[in-house]
Amino acid sequence: MVESCFDEEFLKAWNRCPASSSANDAKTRLENLILFLKGEVEGEERISSAMSGFGLTKEENVKMPRKKKYYLETQWGKIPTASSKAPEIKKPKCIFYDGNHASSDSFNAQKLTLEKKQKIVRDKNCCFA
Repeated sequence: MVESCFDEEFLKAWNRCPASSSANDAKTRLENLILFLKGEVEGEERISSAMSGFGLTKEENVKMPRKKKYYLETQWGKIPTASSKAPEIKKPKCIFYDGNHASSDSFNAQKLTLEKKQKIVRDKNCCFA
C-alpha cells in the first residue's frame, strides 16, 4: 500500500534492492523501505552538495534529478497548449471562381446576374449574408 505512493524510478530502484524481497511480514518490509529511502535521500544530498561545491552546476539544476530534467527538456515542444488547439484561421476563398480572394472582391462575380450568384451560393451550401 505504501509503495503505491512512490514514483516509478524509485520503485525500480527499490525492487533491485535485496531488502525489498527478503522480508515476509509488513512491519519488517516497511522498516527496510524506510532505511532504503533514507539511503537514497542521503545519496542524493551527497551528490548535490558535491556538485554545487565544485561549481559544476547552477543551484536550481542540482535539485532536479537528471532524468526528469532531460525528459522536460526533450518534451518541452510536445506539450499541448491552448494555442496549439485553437482552430487555424483560414484565408478567404472566392466561392464563385475558387480564387484566393474574398468572394466580395471577385471581379468576375460582379458580372454575374443575381440569380446566377444565388444558385452558386445554394449549390455550395454557403451563407447568403
